[in-house]
Amino acid sequence: MKRGMMWVCVLACLAAAWGCSDESDEGGSAANNSAGNNSAANNSAGEEDAGNNSSGGEDAGDEDIPTIGDVGSGNNNSGCDAIGARADAWPLHGEVSSGAVTSSEAGGVLTAEVDASAGGSAASANMPFVYLDLDSGGKVEVTDLEAGREDATWELAFRRTAIFVNGGDAGPGSVEIARLTGAEFDAVNARDIPADAAFTTEASVDSLCEVIPPPSGFGSVISVMDVLNPDTSSGSWYDYSGGGGHGVAPYPDHVYIIRGTDGGATYKVSLVSWEGGVITLKWAAL
Repeated sequence: MKRGMMWVCVLACLAAAWGCSDESDEGGSAANNSAGNNSAANNSAGEEDAGNNSSGGEDAGDEDIPTIGDVGSGNNNSGCDAIGARADAWPLHGEVSSGAVTSSEAGGVLTAEVDASAGGSAASANMPFVYLDLDSGGKVEVTDLEAGREDATWELAFRRTAIFVNGGDAGPGSVEIARLTGAEFDAVNARDIPADAAFTTEASVDSLCEVIPPPSGFGSVISVMDVLNPDTSSGSWYDYSGGGGHGVAPYPDHVYIIRGTDGGATYKVSLVSWEGGVITLKWAAL
């Protein structure tokens, strides 16, 4: 009898122990699930906050912060139209220049005479630029606005003493230019191409979409020729000795390296002479 009572007590205790253990595990699981749910809720909240932060970041990115020279959108990005700003300052025009380009080739060297006289110094502001394609040696028949927004086939633009390239703020091209000093055109070869840091392109509009004037005070819009030639008498590509414009003369030992042309070539370029707005230049592929 006593032995039977003992087994009853043992079985009762084991049943109680198992019951407590199962309840404890369930409670622990519930607590863990609750913690997991809370963690998931926190993660969800965190993701939502992250989403809100992301949204805030996108809103911040929508501000009108000018990015100049974005050729993918016609030089017009985030509210700043660089070509529009340049058009007012130069000014630029909606007509094709009547100035002629006459070119010839001999021994791999192309020579062109560009009539960029633009009706004389007094009338030049009312006249368009002349656009030159170095790859073909010919004139590109485009208006100033077409050249600035749409046409990548030209490399150099001319009006009187103003010269700029098809890149950066000035056009949809990828033209970059560097200057060699103390150089002889015929002697320059591919080994003389300078490092990337020596090249520049057009950056004539600032972060406020305001046109940057030349440091020299000549003209209304800075160009690569002003940037590359701060050490000259004109602050640009030419030596200026006065005399009603007849004192404009290129520096014979300045050879320019132009790369990123529409045809993919790199050229050495020498400005040979300037007379009343008619400029002669020569170039050859490197």
